[in-house]
Amino acid sequence: MSRQELGQQRGASVQPTGPPQPTTWSLKMAQHPSIKAVSFDDLHRLYGAIQFQDVLGAFIARVNYPGISGNALTARAINTLIPFRSVPVFHKVKFVSGDAESAEIVDAMHVRPEQKDKHGRVIPPRFDTAHVLAQSQGGVDRTNREFQSCYGLNMTQNSAQVTG
Repeated sequence: MSRQELGQQRGASVQPTGPPQPTTWSLKMAQHPSIKAVSFDDLHRLYGAIQFQDVLGAFIARVNYPGISGNALTARAINTLIPFRSVPVFHKVKFVSGDAESAEIVDAMHVRPEQKDKHGRVIPPRFDTAHVLAQSQGGVDRTNREFQSCYGLNMTQNSAQVTG
């Protein structure tokens, strides 16, 4: 008797085996940030986001000039004026699979800077990382699989393509 027949006889379903397949998840965030405004200096000092302004400038340049690449993008990013000194920070981001009705939480990212408890003992920081498949103007570009690392600091969109 084969394994499949044995499993069906016992009433259990046999799952096919093989390499894990990437799946598409959606990003689910709280309606309000964990901290309303964190200065760029505190992002560097408390969260370790050393190049946050540079990456934010590159992100703004890429959104404003979607077809641009290489040196032209770098030049635009350097000349991007950021008219604010702080950003909201979300300390928890959930990834869900399925539609809005039957969304199931499949993973989560947590961010927490170093803290001290009421006795003065240091609570170490926590920074989870996710690799996010970059989305092109027309949707996800599956041929040129460009991955970006997200550290939970600049997660401001309501959806993302994540491979797991």
